[in-house]
Amino acid sequence: MRASALTLWSLLLVSACGGGEISEAGRSRDPQTTIVSSSSGVGGSQAGGAGQGGASIAGSSGSGGEGHGYDASGGWSGLDGAGSGSGGNGASVDTPVTCLRTVQVSNAADLTQATSNAKPGDCVVLADGNYTFPVIRAQGTEASPIVIRAANTSQATVTTGNLVLQGAAYVQVQGLTWSGSGTIHLVDCDHCRFSRSRVQRNDRDGEEWVTVEGTSKNCRIDHNDFGPQSHTGNMVQLSGTDTQVVQYTRIDHNFFHDVHYTGGNGWECIRAGLSSYSFSSAHSIIEQNFFFHAANDPEVISIKSSDNVVRNNTMRASAGQFSLRHGNRNMMYGNYILGDGVGNAQGIRVCGSDHKLFNNYVQEVGSPAIYLEGGESIDTSGQLTDHKQVYRAMLLFNTIVNGEGIVVGGSHSRQPVDCTIAYNVLQGSGPLLSEASGTQNTTYVGNIVNGRTSITRGTIMVDPKLVKTGDVFSIGSGSPAIDAATQPFTFVTDDIEGKPRVAPDIGANEISSAPAMFGLLKLTDVGPMAP
Repeated sequence: MRASALTLWSLLLVSACGGGEISEAGRSRDPQTTIVSSSSGVGGSQAGGAGQGGASIAGSSGSGGEGHGYDASGGWSGLDGAGSGSGGNGASVDTPVTCLRTVQVSNAADLTQATSNAKPGDCVVLADGNYTFPVIRAQGTEASPIVIRAANTSQATVTTGNLVLQGAAYVQVQGLTWSGSGTIHLVDCDHCRFSRSRVQRNDRDGEEWVTVEGTSKNCRIDHNDFGPQSHTGNMVQLSGTDTQVVQYTRIDHNFFHDVHYTGGNGWECIRAGLSSYSFSSAHSIIEQNFFFHAANDPEVISIKSSDNVVRNNTMRASAGQFSLRHGNRNMMYGNYILGDGVGNAQGIRVCGSDHKLFNNYVQEVGSPAIYLEGGESIDTSGQLTDHKQVYRAMLLFNTIVNGEGIVVGGSHSRQPVDCTIAYNVLQGSGPLLSEASGTQNTTYVGNIVNGRTSITRGTIMVDPKLVKTGDVFSIGSGSPAIDAATQPFTFVTDDIEGKPRVAPDIGANEISSAPAMFGLLKLTDVGPMAP
């Protein structure tokens, strides 16, 4: 285990064994309820929290804005919402399934028969033991999904074969321990879910671990434990058809850990799309995932499609980055990235057009905290694999405590155009704001800078009076950031913790007596045993 992470392990409330790997110590709670879930939509609230100007989940809150959300089975509803509610640090809202029929199985033959004959409302319960899965084509309904689950979480094991859900609808697979070299596929599925499983593949042959592909829509990958990894292969891959990436996928409350990068491409924990899907709208949500000791290639999350949301995730002690590599109109907000002494830890890298990054926190990484990379071509020229030129990126209300802050341009010849850098708090040795020659029409507004900077326009050179609570810094009493953001950005309605912004403060945090809805994730917030 890395020496720099010793105190971090105690904060995560987890024990470790040799080489920094995760042990199962402390994971004794075994929820037995068969569940479906509801959660937040794009721009909406989580567990009833106030939304980012969008729709909320069924029975929860939201106010105005983009009408995207999830229905009660964890799939996309596309409905507008309004109201208010309360929640916690990333807890999903899972409601019990009423099993119309329970089928107990104890071996692979029983499992094949039960899944072949499954009807809406069936709960297929796997006794402790080892299983090989058949191809599953079962058809549940929204009101009566089909649930295939371990009787005791992690005690139904898979050491051989693949799990393939082919053309299935409203089917959930829960509670497995996956230790073979096989892979998991959701193909042409509607509202399918892979959940609360421990995926520790024998990955010597490479390959993607979990793939959502074909015409799949409204699928969910949640509350799983992925790792360790020692060979190439993306842990979660969103694919599609020739022209369309899979849509309305939700990836949430997973624990990704112990990625031991040895070279080459294709080591992402989450790859949402491919270069061929750059301009295909995915409408995926990647939220409330925890990445730890993830030494990737260096993309930990790699977005390679359009119209996605990456929010409220935590990455710690990881030699990797969150990357908007291909695609346009993606949103990234409410994320925490802490280097924790890992020298080659990275922040956020951006290519493409019309992205919005706000309410993010980046601390002590070995690269720029946020990098708007120069491009090789524009959308209508060059190759799809190119780094596309950045247009109209908006970097708002972020807090950066780092040697190097926000960098606009560089690496390639086509520099960013018409970007907005506003109301960020930046503290460190610097340069905290810099831009490459050839950058066009960058607007800087109200950025508090405490350290060396190459950009002075739109900056307030003052001590923001940051106060450290736990592992992160936020503005304290008497900070010049309080109520100082006077230019409205209507889509930023909350802060990094989900607290409403009334008279907005500069930076990721709002001084408020409202309860925090989100925060820095720890191990008990994610994985098979999380709420």
